Amino acid sequence: MKISSTMAKGMSPFAVRVQSKRRCLTLCVLYVFSFLAVERVNGQGNGTFTAVPTAQTPIMTNVTIGAIFSGPAMIPLFEDAVELLNARMSEERAAVHFRSIAVTLNDSSPVSLLSTLCSGVVRQGADVLLYAGRRGNGPDLAAAYIAMSANYLELPLVGIYDEGISAVSPKDLGAMMLNYGVSRRQECSAIIGFLQNYKWHNFAVVATRTPKGAAYVKAMQQYLGDLGPDSSFVMTPVYPDLSHRRKLSRTILGIKERVIVMFCSESEASRIFFYANIYGLTGNNYVWIIVLTTRRDLVHGSLVPLDFPIGLIALAFEHRSDDVLRMEFALDSLGSTVQNVISSGYPINTRDSATCWNTTEGHVESGRRILRSLRGRSYSLNGFVKLPTFHILNIGKDKKWNQVGTWHESRDVGLNVIVWPGQRFDPPSGLSHPRKLRVVTIEEHPFVFVGEVDVTMGKCLKGIPCQKKVGNDTLIKCCAGFCVDLLERLSRDAWFDYDLYLVEDNNFGAYQRGRWNGMVQELIQGKAHMAMSSLKTTEERMSAVDFSVPFLETGYKLMVLKRPGSVSPTAFLGV
Repeated sequence: MKISSTMAKGMSPFAVRVQSKRRCLTLCVLYVFSFLAVERVNGQGNGTFTAVPTAQTPIMTNVTIGAIFSGPAMIPLFEDAVELLNARMSEERAAVHFRSIAVTLNDSSPVSLLSTLCSGVVRQGADVLLYAGRRGNGPDLAAAYIAMSANYLELPLVGIYDEGISAVSPKDLGAMMLNYGVSRRQECSAIIGFLQNYKWHNFAVVATRTPKGAAYVKAMQQYLGDLGPDSSFVMTPVYPDLSHRRKLSRTILGIKERVIVMFCSESEASRIFFYANIYGLTGNNYVWIIVLTTRRDLVHGSLVPLDFPIGLIALAFEHRSDDVLRMEFALDSLGSTVQNVISSGYPINTRDSATCWNTTEGHVESGRRILRSLRGRSYSLNGFVKLPTFHILNIGKDKKWNQVGTWHESRDVGLNVIVWPGQRFDPPSGLSHPRKLRVVTIEEHPFVFVGEVDVTMGKCLKGIPCQKKVGNDTLIKCCAGFCVDLLERLSRDAWFDYDLYLVEDNNFGAYQRGRWNGMVQELIQGKAHMAMSSLKTTEERMSAVDFSVPFLETGYKLMVLKRPGSVSPTAFLGV
């Protein structure tokens, strides 16, 4: 068609043949250049005309994970977890293979630790660090040294245990630290989510005046503040003094809230519950929720301390006690992250020849890229586990921890049957009601008068009902007087109800034959919470019970008749 059209314009057959050869040459040149361009893009331009492959063979990247442990027990778990990770990578045809290096810390001094880190881990080509320090109640100083070193080298660092790492300030940890654990803010979020499930908006937070306890209270205050002014939650901080028995008792008695959240260790909680049980603060209408601030494995079926009450609720981070799961989670998240970085087209500059003193910019950039991807996929911006799950445990009648549900930030609270304080199955209202105290007194005019109940009216016409035990019988009397009026005013101000009764032996309280009697004995034996009378303060009594500020002071005066010639009234004073 085209030739015919060209001949119709008067062109000769020779001209047609020349034009056809030129077009052929042009097409051939274009084809060669396009082929070479394709070869160059695919990285296979070697001057030969070979077929272009349909799928590019991936280049394998070897990434080294350097693990630092406080003892040799974790090394087999780590090596097995790396083998499982490589098996998963192979199944997914990932272009990455992980190599493991593990060392143990024989000395936690900064010099020894730095030597172990540089010679045993970094010099061996570690691209990522994994740290599992000692398990204990105090801060893990080795974690601080390793975190600061990793921040200087810009090596991604993942911590396995949370209690040692969380004791170190975020400023010391640096930007390269990730932690398989939960932050205090995440624990506060779980608690508020649990309280919201029952519409418990007024609660007390009990924490010791230690840096860790103060940090938990501050975290709760900040979390509630971030909820905004429309939030209905009201928190009352309570700081018990565990070193002083009397102050501790007064602090516990001063708690008005019925929902009480505790941030403390197991031993601290046992001491608090000892007095809370005595004063009836762990029975019906009370809710106690505890978050242990130290490493304590709360698992289903484990026994609880003797003083922990039935109905206690505990929140614990999922997998907190399982070292294998912690290790697998850390390595799985790391494997997925490295695979994602490589598949996104970013090469991993491995540190095969790196040391603590010759880190290159390519190494640094690879570490930063891995860390950014980890934060976005498995960890939050502040370096803790993203969207953690908390187990909700409950002490049942068998005095064991029983898992009754879970809490997750993106889901509702899932709960089974809970045994509440008082061995009840319906949740308390959480509303505060006045506590009822037993108050002992003694008849002494004008402080306390004791009268009879009006027979006609069947009630006290003057004063309030009080009990008096006579033999095996308990009689109802009417008590009035200055101390009774003071008790009524105090109950309104301190917000408590009371049952008033007269001491059976009619004694104030004296230490005789190795034991106390009277009202002091009632207080020591726990039969009464408070005594209201004109009980005089003496050093002996003050060593046994606590006194309020005196409401009345009395003095004694000596008067003699002055007569002429009589002995001077000051003669007996020796002046």
